[in-house]
Amino acid sequence: MLEPYLSLIWWLAGCLLVVTMCEVIAARGTSKWGAWRNRVKWVHVPVWVLTLTLLTITDTIAQPGTKAFGAVLGYVTALAFLCLFYVGSYWVIIKDGDARWILKALRAMSFSFLVTLLFGMLLGSTSIPDREARPTSVEYAVSANGSRSPIASERHELKRVGSSDWVTVAAVEHKPHGKNSSSELRTAYTWNEVRGTETVAKTTTLEQDDVSVVEDVAAGKAAWVEYIPVYYLAPAGIFDGSRPDPIQGSLCVQGRDKNCTVNAQWAYTKYILHVPASAKQEG
Repeated sequence: MLEPYLSLIWWLAGCLLVVTMCEVIAARGTSKWGAWRNRVKWVHVPVWVLTLTLLTITDTIAQPGTKAFGAVLGYVTALAFLCLFYVGSYWVIIKDGDARWILKALRAMSFSFLVTLLFGMLLGSTSIPDREARPTSVEYAVSANGSRSPIASERHELKRVGSSDWVTVAAVEHKPHGKNSSSELRTAYTWNEVRGTETVAKTTTLEQDDVSVVEDVAAGKAAWVEYIPVYYLAPAGIFDGSRPDPIQGSLCVQGRDKNCTVNAQWAYTKYILHVPASAKQEG
């Protein structure tokens, strides 16, 4: 699991444990607990103050690769105002003993929000980083002289699309998720690649992946495409924003590598199509 989500998940799980223990003491504690039975009910306030502080530090230093984390931070900020209302309600309780239900309701909401936030972090740890997430990098192989070259995961021979084109470029309409979202035009690349005895049509867009056409194939030679994975480089931790050096042997990619500390996640694929001169044609 990637940082900073791993540390945040452990933090939130610990907060839930502390809150649960305090609520049990407040509800079922023996008389020897005395005034502590009422005091432990206020544990929600420092828990949320510390959680908000930790999330703010994470967003500033670690900078997770998803926009959703910023939304979560805004969500928790709103909950901070809930905590202030929680504290303010204390004065209401002093004046009106029947208003104790406010504290009970807010404590229940606080607990449910912590659970929701924990599951949100679990989902965030497995979600694909945003296309514009930074930093991202391909993985490099280092030669004996110190030069670096990108590592391609796949290479396939190309077959012409139609009678003459190796690759076609066209504008396609795309409708994002959501009932009220409007359609948008995207730039789509289409090519045919040979896989064993089959020819497979491949289409992707510039908004989804990185596609480039390089006219470097000599006349009479076969055109080909290479797949180069691009990885999101995770921070070392909540308080350490350093990223791994993207060289072979230093990256531990989530879902690909085992028996190592995960520090990278697949973000998108960079396609490089090697074709003869003047082979690219817009459709």
